[in-house]
Amino acid sequence: MDPSFIIILAFLLLFVSLTYKSQVSNVRRTWGEFAQEQGLRFVPQDLFTNPEISGEVDGRPVLLSVIKRGGKNKTTYTRATTKTKHEMPLHFIVGQEDLFDAIGKAVGGQDIQIGAHDLDRKLRFRGASESTVISLCEDDDLRSALKILINSASYSKISGEEIIIEQRGLMTDSIDQLLADAMHIAEALDAARIRPWQAVAQQLGLALSERHKRLVLSGEHRGHTV
Repeated sequence: MDPSFIIILAFLLLFVSLTYKSQVSNVRRTWGEFAQEQGLRFVPQDLFTNPEISGEVDGRPVLLSVIKRGGKNKTTYTRATTKTKHEMPLHFIVGQEDLFDAIGKAVGGQDIQIGAHDLDRKLRFRGASESTVISLCEDDDLRSALKILINSASYSKISGEEIIIEQRGLMTDSIDQLLADAMHIAEALDAARIRPWQAVAQQLGLALSERHKRLVLSGEHRGHTV
């Protein structure tokens, strides 16, 4: 074998090894510092596992993770996951519209139009009750928050009470923003879900509470117990 080829191969392997070690060191530092600041649990990266941060922020479960998907040449994504505190409409799903969604719509698949052109054009809304989904998504703050899905990787979505935000690549310095985006959508969903109930409670003089993630109005109205 040509000695020059062996030397080149050795240098290539050394370069790959040093690059990997540098990446691991950078991830350990940035992810570790962020986890410590937020009081979260950090599992560092090694040869067999990807880095992960988990715990609770403002009463919501959170998870920062790294996944790979694709065929032979897999693509790496950094994912932030959290959940709403209130129950969302049955079978509520929001995600980017792709080619398969377009085909599905063409053959009669569900695509609820919420009345916001920029969101209706880029996102697909689904749910068991069309009117409930439309009512929820009439909230201006929620509509603003949903734009995050448009600017995120295509697998970002809302599925029931779970919010998943992804960006391509193994992120380091911007993981705080990734989690903040997921939290922002969760907060906007909760606010949009509870706001009409608050209005009715105030109008009728009733108490608003939550039981098993479901909103409940109770009290007396016009001499009747509600």
